[in-house]
Amino acid sequence: MDMEARVRSQCFHCHGGEKLCQATDDPNWWQRAVDRMVQYQDGLLQPEEVPSMAAWLADASNRKHWCAKNTQGE
Repeated sequence: MDMEARVRSQCFHCHGGEKLCQATDDPNWWQRAVDRMVQYQDGLLQPEEVPSMAAWLADASNRKHWCAKNTQGE
């Protein structure tokens, strides 16, 4: 599964890239955030996808790479 593509398709219809780029590296914070989003929007992710999505988001190098590619001009 391409997690970067999942982040784009599942997060950015509600959130802009700036939110992702200014976020924390704390994996517990991301786990809680993804859990909340799944509660807000039924079917957003499958339960087994939540830990890997939270881990991808908590990884500063993933976010830095994504932000460098996607936030020019925001």
